[in-house]
Amino acid sequence: MWSREEFDGVTCLVTGAAGGIGHAVCRALHDAGATVRAVDVAEPASGPWQEFVSCDITSAADLGRLADRLGDHPLDVLVNTAGIMRKAPVGQIDWDAWDLAYAVNCRGTLRLTEQVLDRLRASGRGRIVNIVSMTASLGLPTYAPYSSAKAALLNASRVLGAELAGSGITVNSISPGWVETPMIEPLFTRMEELHDLPAGQGRAYVEGLIPQHRLVDPAEVAAAVMFLASRAGGAITGHDLRIDGGLTSMFAPGVHAG
Repeated sequence: MWSREEFDGVTCLVTGAAGGIGHAVCRALHDAGATVRAVDVAEPASGPWQEFVSCDITSAADLGRLADRLGDHPLDVLVNTAGIMRKAPVGQIDWDAWDLAYAVNCRGTLRLTEQVLDRLRASGRGRIVNIVSMTASLGLPTYAPYSSAKAALLNASRVLGAELAGSGITVNSISPGWVETPMIEPLFTRMEELHDLPAGQGRAYVEGLIPQHRLVDPAEVAAAVMFLASRAGGAITGHDLRIDGGLTSMFAPGVHAG
């Protein structure tokens, strides 16, 4: 638990706030005393934030309205968790789906970052944390639309880390493994189909591939965001932190992840 002194007076913007990881990040920041402005395409009934802004980050018009809504409010921390899963084997790629994966997972994130960059510079302790994916560093079959977009964001985070270091802004990324969110459910079904497993056994199969034999809790990803957003993380920039239960360190060639 972070002390309220650490995040008192800190203003944060979190995209993808309605999702599993985004919601956990908002909760952690809110509980630590930060002011949280949440962004997603559709507003949930409630959430751990002071303000919610409906915004499609792939839309230039929506991004402009978001900038107007923020007005002259200061900004200390930007956490980009917005993401969308699109998969297909080579030869069956839907290129509109490919473009959407890039629009959400990379281009929209970077455009929003540009929109708020001056506010982050003005804070004197700007922090940017981008949620990427372990798939950005792995050659998982059928993941090309999603993983290549996340890989682009991973490298852009490194570039921005170096580019903005002199302005006092840190830029880091987090690459989660398989996280306990609704996005993981289709993977369980896919494993059952691929390996002819009984219904309901896909989860156990997936967990068996992970050295820790469990999925990542969204709160564990949020805890890493909190560290990178804190003063203690001030000397870390251009870094990618993998939170995957040891999966990418143990991933063997030939293992088909579905």
